[in-house]
Amino acid sequence: MKKYILGTLGVAVVLLFVNPAFASTGPFTGPLLNPILSVDLNGGPSVNAPQSAASPTEGWNGSAFTADPYGVTWSPWGGPTYNGGDGTQLPSSQTTTPVNASSISKTFGSIGATLSIDTAVNSTAYAQINGVASMNSRDRGNPSPIYSADNDMFRDFIFAGTGSGPIQGMNYLTLSLSGLTAGVTYAVALYSYDYSSGNTMNWTATAPTLENSKNGWWDGTTDNTFTAPADEQTITWTTDGATTAPAIFDITANGSGDITVYGFGGNGVTGNQNASSSYLDGFQIGVVPEPTSMALLGLGALVGTFVIRRRQKA
Repeated sequence: MKKYILGTLGVAVVLLFVNPAFASTGPFTGPLLNPILSVDLNGGPSVNAPQSAASPTEGWNGSAFTADPYGVTWSPWGGPTYNGGDGTQLPSSQTTTPVNASSISKTFGSIGATLSIDTAVNSTAYAQINGVASMNSRDRGNPSPIYSADNDMFRDFIFAGTGSGPIQGMNYLTLSLSGLTAGVTYAVALYSYDYSSGNTMNWTATAPTLENSKNGWWDGTTDNTFTAPADEQTITWTTDGATTAPAIFDITANGSGDITVYGFGGNGVTGNQNASSSYLDGFQIGVVPEPTSMALLGLGALVGTFVIRRRQKA
């Protein structure tokens, strides 16, 4: 991830680049502002399951998708329409008839999003629905017990549960975004949280590699020892209910206008720790200003201040 920090030295503008490794995102303080897309995943049972009446799958402000207090409007993915969803049934083991899926896709205007798990070589790393390695979802029914202005976004999620003893990183979620402008850098924010239990979720823009017929993040010794990717960002929450800040990556869309990020459950440190479930509650996409534009903006502000001071002295 790259964060842009604007500083001044005389009349020069210095643009510093910070690349934190193994970063913890900390508590939630707000979503990305002025995004081009904000998506709220609304998991859980369908309308024919008894849980749905007591556990609404909502976006911000109940059934009406109006802007949240930050001015951000969240687009629904999943959930019954009468509770503010889009009518799509996400994979779930809690529906009257369980719904299996290893990949789901939706188009939001010109932007396509696909969320998937790797069943090509890691099928045993994921919990199964009706004997099939599948994603799953939950409708918790209540937002975080500790108030967050975006509680409803944090309410529901889709996840990849663990199979029988996989190494962390093997049960990862892949979020692929398409329809973006090639060569443009975008900020991608990933929100992971479940108020019912504490967990740790790790996100990275580094693709997994294949070792001994297993996809994951390895140390190169051919014994499938997990090693955290250098750009890993860790989201950790506890059972006290406090919501967590997103992992945010600045990523340049490839020549086809695509961006891909990966998320996996586990403690995120080097070694063969066991995997834990992988969570995604929502995500956002925003355009990152060009460094030259930011420098000019800072220089303009500096020059403006200088002119004002000159006028005050006149």
